[in-house]
Amino acid sequence: MDKKKLYAQTHWLVPIFLLGFILVLGISLFSVVYEIGQHRSFEEGEIHYRTISGTAAQACSDAFRGEIHLNLYLLYHDAVDREKVDDRLASLERNIAKLDRLTKRSKVRELFESLESWAMRVPGTVSNLFLSNDQEMNKGGSFDFSEHKAQILNAYSVFSHVRKLGVKLNGQALDMETEARKNAREAAQKRRGYFYSAIIVIFGCILVLGVLWIQAYASLVREIQQRKNADAALRQSEQKVQILHGQTEQLSLAAAQVISMGDKALVSQKICNAIVAYSDYQRVIISLFKDEFPFREIVGFAGIGKEQVERLRRIEFSRDWYNDVFDQGIPVGRCSYYIPQTMKHLLNQEATCFGKGPVPEKNNAWHPEDNLFVRMNDEKGEFIGVISVDDSKSGEIPSARTIRPLEIFSSLISQIIILKREQERREKMEAQLNQAVKMESIGTLAGGIAHDFNNILGIILGNTELGLGKIANDHPSHKNLSEIKNASLRAADIVRQLLSFSSKTEPVLNPIDIVPLIHDTLKFMRSSIPSTVDIKQMIIPKMAVVMADPVQINRILMNLCINAFQAMPDEKGVIEVTARVIEILEKDALSMNGVLPGFYLRIRVSDSGQGIDPDILDRIFDPYFTTKDVGKGSGMGLSVVVGIVKAHNGEIQVDSTPGQGSQFSVYLPLVFSPPQNLSEGEKKIPGPGHEHILFVDDDPAITDMYATLLNRLGYRTKVSNHPLKALALFKAAPDQFDLVITDMTMPSMTGAELAKAILDITKDLPIIICTGHSDLLDEAAAIELGVAAYVTKPITCQKMASTIRQVLESGRSSVHP
Repeated sequence: MDKKKLYAQTHWLVPIFLLGFILVLGISLFSVVYEIGQHRSFEEGEIHYRTISGTAAQACSDAFRGEIHLNLYLLYHDAVDREKVDDRLASLERNIAKLDRLTKRSKVRELFESLESWAMRVPGTVSNLFLSNDQEMNKGGSFDFSEHKAQILNAYSVFSHVRKLGVKLNGQALDMETEARKNAREAAQKRRGYFYSAIIVIFGCILVLGVLWIQAYASLVREIQQRKNADAALRQSEQKVQILHGQTEQLSLAAAQVISMGDKALVSQKICNAIVAYSDYQRVIISLFKDEFPFREIVGFAGIGKEQVERLRRIEFSRDWYNDVFDQGIPVGRCSYYIPQTMKHLLNQEATCFGKGPVPEKNNAWHPEDNLFVRMNDEKGEFIGVISVDDSKSGEIPSARTIRPLEIFSSLISQIIILKREQERREKMEAQLNQAVKMESIGTLAGGIAHDFNNILGIILGNTELGLGKIANDHPSHKNLSEIKNASLRAADIVRQLLSFSSKTEPVLNPIDIVPLIHDTLKFMRSSIPSTVDIKQMIIPKMAVVMADPVQINRILMNLCINAFQAMPDEKGVIEVTARVIEILEKDALSMNGVLPGFYLRIRVSDSGQGIDPDILDRIFDPYFTTKDVGKGSGMGLSVVVGIVKAHNGEIQVDSTPGQGSQFSVYLPLVFSPPQNLSEGEKKIPGPGHEHILFVDDDPAITDMYATLLNRLGYRTKVSNHPLKALALFKAAPDQFDLVITDMTMPSMTGAELAKAILDITKDLPIIICTGHSDLLDEAAAIELGVAAYVTKPITCQKMASTIRQVLESGRSSVHP
């Protein structure tokens, strides 16, 4: 058939072909445009629900972090934490507003309204807590949790509901996203069915058009196949996304569960088990860095034998080693580093765990000797630890997408670790508070004992001095009475030592000769430590002037000597105390933590005890660190010593050999200036007097003793054992008395109240207040009250006579005996 005849017979097919072509083209274009529109609608819906999910997750995070910073502020009152609470609340409000816009016509609107309702309670709850906190702080300087337990529990409940509803909204949004995808796939399948039917009908009509239509059909079939392949690939990608989403959800739930756990070992094991169960890896080791050898601590592991882990614990791994590996390894994701077996030479072969199994046939598959490290950072971005994983379940090499769930989990773990450390710090501070309360109770007890004991000592001392005044120096009883007097004075020193130990005042540094203070303290220690322990001393300088607080220097020596005694087995051994002046050269000062070169007094306390284990030598100065059994030490002695030494611009060093004893050396800088006198020597008792004195004390033995003394000195004395009777006696004849001497602590009326009542009657009458110990009135308050002198018991005859004479001769002006 020639071309013309073929054309004549088939020319009518041309318009049909053109019409069929136009129909096919029109349907194809319509399908493409419609498919693009549907795909865009699908993407918008996916993005919409993904935005809701992300915003809900951020709101949950805001509530979680706001609760943490609220707890920290209530505990420690750090303004930064309060600002962070406000920041989290502001962020929560913004996210709620954003969710309000996103869920206007959404199926999750009802759940959002519930979340919004609880979120609106957060600012008011926090504001009430802050208001209560501010009121408590303004009143008493502290915040009592028990008084506001209901408010705190209410805050925890509100935050908890916000987090739970945020998680639930996040889950529902993800479910809606999955449902939208499913609907889109079903709609796409229907559209493709209609499209195929139309094409087949049109193809049957124009089949007679020949090879061109066949070619067009073949091309269309190829296109359809490509779309099927693309759809299959899309489904596979969706499955992977679902798997990753499931991993992220399960790991996040595991992280939420361990937050409330108290056992650190159980927390670490739970985390490792979660990684093995829900991630793509079957073996994991979690390591945290520390400052001492081996510079890391393996806190958790799973999928690996304990024997192998114990071997790894003894091998050094530092931050620098990991940083070098990361610099040369392959970065994956934000904080993950992949070390394929081709680069395993970067690793420490003896200390690295490699998987076992067949070598994969594909080059881009996970090799049994591959390794993956996930970096752990704190809130400041500091490198604090590493999660090491290997032995991939899927057999795939890591990618930024597949490693993302583990990176998110790593971030959560880091936050949990920081939270646990903060909890430990809080518990330690609570323990310190309990210890402070205990010490305060001891101080109160010491004060009560001091008052009664000083009164007794005053009676003994006064009567002894009266007896000494009646006999000659060569009398056989004179030495005995002198020993009683000296023993009473030493007992008074012991009481002052007890009171100084419980003192809360800051050290006042003055130039003092420290040598007599050392001798006095060692005398006191001799009476406190059993005689089975020999105390030797070698105090070489006769005088050594340092800027010091005598009370604090006394505490240094007491704590070091007590620590040395407690280190001795069976309470037997030798304590040797030496003091000498040395010069610290510049080359030696560099190794003494910033001590300046110069002359120092070195006080060294050595013992023959059991010594200190080298492994804990660098921890003995930590507060509450102790190796003693319960009830035999609080672990505060050495930390107190360090604080006092540092406050005196000094340094302390320790040398110890297990089994041979320990040696503590305290270095105090010398000053070249005259020392301040700590006490005055014996003076001649002034007298005689002629004035009329009213002496008031509730103890008859004291009034009788001082009446005898004052009468011997020439004073006319009237005594009273009750302050109300003394006040009545004074009111009856106020002009009769030239001086009033009163005890501080008495029944019915204190000495301060009696003095005020007398001064209201006669403003210019001098008054002396005596006290064994009182928390109600100190010297400054007494002088402000208007009394002429404030003296502490026991009072020697010389001190009492001198104070009386000074007060009477100087009128009503204050006297500081």
